[in-house]
Amino acid sequence: MEEKEVVRLLVERRLQDALDALQPFFSGEEYWELSKEYSDICNTYSSLLDFFRKGVEDSERQRVWTRLVGRTLLLTDKLYLKNRMPNIRPTDYGAPSLWTAADKSAARARLHDTQEGTTDACLLISEMTLSLLRVFDPLKMQLLCEAALSDKDDVAIRATTALFLAVRQHGNRLPFYPSLQERLQLLADDSAFSDMLADVELQFIRSLDTERIERKMKEEIIPSMLRNPKLRGKPFITSEDLSEDTDPDWQKWLSESGVEESIQELTEMQMNGADVYMATFSQLKGYPFFQKTENWFRPFDIHDEAVEGLFPEGDEGFTLQQLILRSGTFCNSDKYSFCLTLKQLPKEQMEMLRTQMKEQEDAIREEQAETLASIQKAQGELSTRTLIRQYVQDLYRFFHLHYTRSQYTSPFDKNWLTDSERTLHDTLRLSKKSMLASTELNFQRKDYTYAKAGFEILMEQHPEAMDDATLWQKYGYCEQKTGNPHKAIDALRKADALKPDRYWNMLHLAQCFRDIQEYETALDYYQKAESMKPDNLKLSFQAASCLTNLERHDEALQYLYKLAYHEPDSPEVVRAIIHALLMLHKPQNAEKYVSQMLNSLHNEIREDDWVKIGCQKWLTQKRDEALDCWKNTDNLRTYKVLMKQYGISADDFTFICDLWKAQR
Repeated sequence: MEEKEVVRLLVERRLQDALDALQPFFSGEEYWELSKEYSDICNTYSSLLDFFRKGVEDSERQRVWTRLVGRTLLLTDKLYLKNRMPNIRPTDYGAPSLWTAADKSAARARLHDTQEGTTDACLLISEMTLSLLRVFDPLKMQLLCEAALSDKDDVAIRATTALFLAVRQHGNRLPFYPSLQERLQLLADDSAFSDMLADVELQFIRSLDTERIERKMKEEIIPSMLRNPKLRGKPFITSEDLSEDTDPDWQKWLSESGVEESIQELTEMQMNGADVYMATFSQLKGYPFFQKTENWFRPFDIHDEAVEGLFPEGDEGFTLQQLILRSGTFCNSDKYSFCLTLKQLPKEQMEMLRTQMKEQEDAIREEQAETLASIQKAQGELSTRTLIRQYVQDLYRFFHLHYTRSQYTSPFDKNWLTDSERTLHDTLRLSKKSMLASTELNFQRKDYTYAKAGFEILMEQHPEAMDDATLWQKYGYCEQKTGNPHKAIDALRKADALKPDRYWNMLHLAQCFRDIQEYETALDYYQKAESMKPDNLKLSFQAASCLTNLERHDEALQYLYKLAYHEPDSPEVVRAIIHALLMLHKPQNAEKYVSQMLNSLHNEIREDDWVKIGCQKWLTQKRDEALDCWKNTDNLRTYKVLMKQYGISADDFTFICDLWKAQR
């Protein structure tokens, strides 16, 4: 049996089944060093069961059982490491491992040794993160809980991110490690940690747009730049390129090509924390620097030997290097990529770049003076969120570009994120404000499955938040968009109870009742919506559609004639009128609309339209024309019921089908 199946049994609280499944591994001598632990677990559990069978009262029974499951999980992990990863060196950065108490003690010393900065502590936490994504280790998680309360922002952020990922992946194991679970719950009560965790989650949600942004850059914006000589050589286009000072010809091209709209969209997304530079920097990860795994997570440092010589001492000018150093736009990995690229440039090009930057220095300094004031005003919040964004982007690049990425379950996989959402929030409960923020972000991103999960967590953990009609509307819309009209109706009715007779509510209730084929109720809501917006012709059409499904064709025609007056060339309206008149057995009255369909709307005719038109021709004694129309159908027999409703008898239908077949 696979190790993951044993873990599943244990998580399902089936300890004896798991022990039985493990027994074949210890029947030989291959794993003799683990056999003692296995035997001790089996013997202890056997004694516990024996006492239970005899009715012995034991207040410690549940605690002992919980510890046994936890020990068995770790034993299974040790077996996994030996069985599946025998060739992985424990010294490799991020290698899967299970710490001893001595390992934890040594790591704690590294974590708190920040005399020469926090780089080593940051790299240690990232290494622990990679290891935890491959194998669960409660000792690593205990140390991360400690690190998450560090007064060093970069250390606390990385530890919080590591816990975020580890709880998502291994949260179903936590009940079997009570001391760790209690430590996490205490941590969740710390407001600073909770706020940081919320920001980490928001940044991971934003990262889900990175692939779409990267595709837009590669397939739309960059090719468009290369086609236009005025933009060649520009590494980036920003919103400043769209200012009033832009060359008119350039501006015209930007507008007509669609690039302007794309740039504005990307600029807005970037301001909200999206990663817009993945496409640019993904091509710059081939330097030897990135062959060392830890360098993908190294905090950017001007004193690092990799960028030696680019940052001269005492350089007070506003240089390109200083711009990179101060920038909150680029993540650490991309800053190294940029600097390594600069090192490849000839001196002449470097001097040209310096000159260009010098020419812009005064303007930049003036602009910077204004922004520095606002930055200093909210230094803590801005700094923390920038560091979070940068680190999550560093992680994103590793899990999408590094040659070992296939060894991991990517924490950026959308399905994995969705499946593990409940695990995270059941363990580390976010505040109502944070849950509302993450749920709203998913809703605005149109990720309705993920947003729906957020609303459900809000209902359970912060029910008072749902005393808001807008939230019930949004939740109902999520249910509607994910194919659950009954749940959507319940939510929308709660919204209606809080704020009655809102147009949006009426419209979507109508849509949901139509989807479940309760046309009478749907009609009622469409008519209520129509009374609020009488000029909305779409509502009239939907009301007519409901009446048609209710076989109230005379009433449907009242709406349809009104629509035909306002939209005489609408194929949907014309075909609906033909259908209603045929259902009322008034084929002569349909002649006008059939002619319109055959002439001005000929390109809009569908197969079922040919059936309708053919029936109208047949019923008005134009039988050859009818047969010509029916030639355009693949299988006339599938329309037997409809043609009978229009007035063609069963006997006639038999002969019609034979004639149709003979003519094909």
